[in-house]
Amino acid sequence: MKTIGTPCWALGIILTISVTTSAAIAGTINTAPDPVMGCFAELNGPIAAGDSDKLSTLIDEFKDSDAYSDEYRYGDGSFSQEKGRVCLNSPGGSLVEGIALAQLFHRKRVGTAVGRNKSCLSACAVAFMGGLVAYENDVVDQPDRILHPLGKLGFHSPDLGVPTGQYDEKVVKKAYNIALKSVSSLLDIAAAIAFPNSLSTTMLATPAEEMYIVSSVGEAARWRIAIAPIAEPAQLTIRGLVTTCGHVDNAELDTEWRSLPQSYGTTTIAQSDRGTWEGEMEDGFRQELATGCSVSFRPIIAGGRGRTLPSGWAIISGNYVHSWAYQTYGPKTPITQLALADDAFAKTSAASLETSEARFKGRCIVLKGTDVTDNDPCDLLRLVRRGEDLKTRVIDTYVWPSGAKTVVENLENVSRLNGVDTQRDLEWKNVGVPQKRVVQSLAAAKGNNDPMVVCWPNPNSGNRFCFLDDVPSSQSAFFSGPDE
Repeated sequence: MKTIGTPCWALGIILTISVTTSAAIAGTINTAPDPVMGCFAELNGPIAAGDSDKLSTLIDEFKDSDAYSDEYRYGDGSFSQEKGRVCLNSPGGSLVEGIALAQLFHRKRVGTAVGRNKSCLSACAVAFMGGLVAYENDVVDQPDRILHPLGKLGFHSPDLGVPTGQYDEKVVKKAYNIALKSVSSLLDIAAAIAFPNSLSTTMLATPAEEMYIVSSVGEAARWRIAIAPIAEPAQLTIRGLVTTCGHVDNAELDTEWRSLPQSYGTTTIAQSDRGTWEGEMEDGFRQELATGCSVSFRPIIAGGRGRTLPSGWAIISGNYVHSWAYQTYGPKTPITQLALADDAFAKTSAASLETSEARFKGRCIVLKGTDVTDNDPCDLLRLVRRGEDLKTRVIDTYVWPSGAKTVVENLENVSRLNGVDTQRDLEWKNVGVPQKRVVQSLAAAKGNNDPMVVCWPNPNSGNRFCFLDDVPSSQSAFFSGPDE
């Protein structure tokens, strides 16, 4: 999502080509712990030269202190970084220093976080991407960069940073070369700090006077930016498993979400004696869709503090990566919708249904045999819900000119017409049905010689309720599935 913002990387370039003093605009570092985001320090204000050196000393002191015990480094043996992060709250600043901070966090194995109602923009966002956690076992290091759902993380391209005025070609060229060198330095370390190519492209495509704000679950998951703490599902469902696997696969391949993955083999969900949910898809990924995916999900304890730790692990092609509760939500979900009312109190969410809405215009028709008893223009309001079991339920509400409503519920091959069990018939593909020919003639009278017709018999009255789409069948979206 693009929003207008202030170009902040310009500052670092101005400092490089002029004699502006940085002391007046430099940020501050405080060491007040943040128990929500798991931070032992926070960098506030513009990023300026020397910040990485100051933080390096502070990180070393923290790791030598009693506060950085094995409990915080290794947690319960599965997760870490509960208190080993640096929080960031900055409008940006020197891109060169932002890159240096990213390298520092990565080298020191320190996580990063942006808290509730805090912002990390421009050069700060680059520094944020260096957050990392390491394990002293066979598990590879994992990105550890946590964005509060009410925090703001924004990227844009660097500005030349030349103030308004008269400048000779040499000064402008020097500013341009500095900007290119800064971008080159970022690209040089991108692979090492898991800074995805698609994020680099997005950043460089966003003008310096604008800001690309990370706003959806799909964006965060693809770029391995964890969203926490959130209202979490109480357990791992089939939908949660499949959605998590889709996000993890997209992140590893750096690809956009296309559709909800499906397994052509067995998909299972079970809870262990220790309370951890284990889910497995037999296949559905990678070459020939022959690769499976496994996810573990450790439920949060409702009423405790919202957590900024992974909920478990996901495995595709033998690669272990952290999985997070937010990844059980669909890619279009705004991250702001996941926020807890109070971070001090964890909350388990109800089933996170995937929903979509659509509207159609057409004619509502009632047939008694082949006699037309009603034939009026009407509106169709459609609500499509995909449940935690991945079954799709379609609720169609037909609104007559009088305001009266006819409601049809469809779940797989079962339909209910105003609460009465029925079966859909007379689909537009069927031919030779007398009732259909009646409706076709009504359509032809309106100039539609290729109608989309669908009807439901009412077992109680013996009538048929039919809907005739205004557009030809070749253009009708009536039978399209839910938006994934």
